[in-house]
Amino acid sequence: QPRTSAVNIQTFADAFEDVLKEGKDVLYLGISSGISTTINSARIAAAELKEKYPERSVAIVDTLAASAGVALMVYMAKNRKAEGAGIEENAAYLASLTENLKLKIDHWFTVDDLFHLKRGGRVSPTVAFVGGLLGVKPVLHMGEDGCLTKVTTARGRKKSLEALADQFGALAENKATPIFISHADSREDAELLGDMLRERGAKEITLITEIGPV
Repeated sequence: QPRTSAVNIQTFADAFEDVLKEGKDVLYLGISSGISTTINSARIAAAELKEKYPERSVAIVDTLAASAGVALMVYMAKNRKAEGAGIEENAAYLASLTENLKLKIDHWFTVDDLFHLKRGGRVSPTVAFVGGLLGVKPVLHMGEDGCLTKVTTARGRKKSLEALADQFGALAENKATPIFISHADSREDAELLGDMLRERGAKEITLITEIGPV
């Protein structure tokens, strides 16, 4: 059966070097170290290339995020670049969102069951077992350590979506904040969640996108 594996050092080195050869710098935003060791490979590759290209910069940021959470940080980095921020300045800003302002980017999501998350090592067997009881839908959160945590459960799909919207209503200090919604072949649910968020004060849904099998 399909499984995921971390990207190796050489793959990162090859990709980074293609950019460095063009005289450009690299800002890499990696998937959370709490659910993947991929970021370690990126850091090793960056250190090796720094010796070969001392005049260039390869900045690595552990986003403590995944999926649309990483995309949101890319969106923010793009905006900062447009305002004139350089690679190192941008990296420091993005790192502060995860290291010093850990609740400023928040991930909440729900799935029908936790089987595949357990298989991939994203949640523990105990969490998967409890989450699967009584046919309820688990509601999960990406914690401050970048790991997935089951927070609560809801009975039925619509209730689980309402639970996500309720978190926005309770936690968002600025209701005009960018909001990304990702879904796995469930566009209607994503749009329904968008409506629920607007009912709780959201000004704009910045992006609705699909999440892949990884």
